[in-house]
Amino acid sequence: LHFLQRENQYYPTPAKLIGEILDEYRYRNNIFEFGDLEEINFLEPCAGDGAICREVQAYFKEREMKINIECLEVEKILRDGLKGQGFKVVGENFEEFTSHPFYNLIIMNPPFSKGDEFLLRAYNLLNADGRLICILNAETIRNPCNKGRELLTGLIKRTDGDVQYIKDAFKDANRKSGVEIAVVYLKKPTYENEFDAFGEIQSSIMTDEEKLIDEIKQKIEGNQIMRADKIDNAMGLYRNAVKQIFQGINTIQQIKTGLSYLNDEAKEFNLKIEDFIKIMLKNNSEEAKEETIKGIRKMAWSYVLKFCNMDGYLFHKQRKEFYTQLDKFSASLPFTKSSILQFFDNLFQKRNEYFKEGIIDLFEEITSRHNGNPYHQEGWKT
Repeated sequence: LHFLQRENQYYPTPAKLIGEILDEYRYRNNIFEFGDLEEINFLEPCAGDGAICREVQAYFKEREMKINIECLEVEKILRDGLKGQGFKVVGENFEEFTSHPFYNLIIMNPPFSKGDEFLLRAYNLLNADGRLICILNAETIRNPCNKGRELLTGLIKRTDGDVQYIKDAFKDANRKSGVEIAVVYLKKPTYENEFDAFGEIQSSIMTDEEKLIDEIKQKIEGNQIMRADKIDNAMGLYRNAVKQIFQGINTIQQIKTGLSYLNDEAKEFNLKIEDFIKIMLKNNSEEAKEETIKGIRKMAWSYVLKFCNMDGYLFHKQRKEFYTQLDKFSASLPFTKSSILQFFDNLFQKRNEYFKEGIIDLFEEITSRHNGNPYHQEGWKT
């Protein structure tokens, strides 16, 4: 693989280094406490021979945590090797790779000459509350001599990230190097995929919504799952509530006020103002925003479901389980118009599957055995 090393700065990551990085970040930030996630979506953008993928797979298997591993690799011979190991290859060149924010965890060892570019690109692929670990040349952090490095330095500071410097990390690797590395640890704020650092709605999200509205909106209205005007109302209320509360959080750090930014529309979510006052008074504004967005998301999804005709698609037991799951995960589910429309579109697409499951549950309930038979023998419950 010597020609790969020359052309693409291919330095396989030593297993020992990967293990130390995983343990260090878990110690620092309790990184792998992913809450109630049933499955972790993981990405390795520069997978090489699969060294990081193998260590991550073993790490989570040992802790009995389910993980979906996806990777990219520019060299065909290495891609074939990754596929042979059973890893899902989703692309070749990471610089051309596009995806919605989806991944809960990204660990990468990109080419040192493009480290800042790759890290910034990977950060945008993280889901809300996602984590990123990236191995860089130490000079990328210490010498912010270009726009990319300046943006990276600002990102680390804004998200309260960590940087660990390690010397001779590759001295015992298959391809040796004496370069000092910097391991960057980042956690993406919950609100960032929908709002920027100043609480304003990101324009890119609005653009993505408009592309989906006409197609999915017709499906939703045609299937009579929910009236489109209720979605519009919910979106307006949600954005106003979050935007105004974020403004309050920023302001209260300076003058300890901000409640005047909450208008009457927010009452539709049954907001308890006294609870948000306590959140706003926190010294750490980032933590305050995290708690606020989770609380309002949960209320907003509940508001939407008030107007959803679930009786036509789910049996009683299924509705109960559905609401339990939604209540559990709604705090981390982005509340955008495309998310709402896609949510109900998926519900309609799976209506036959839900109907079959409901019939099976009903049959099992009707034919369940009953031990109260007066003739002293077990019989079918009627």
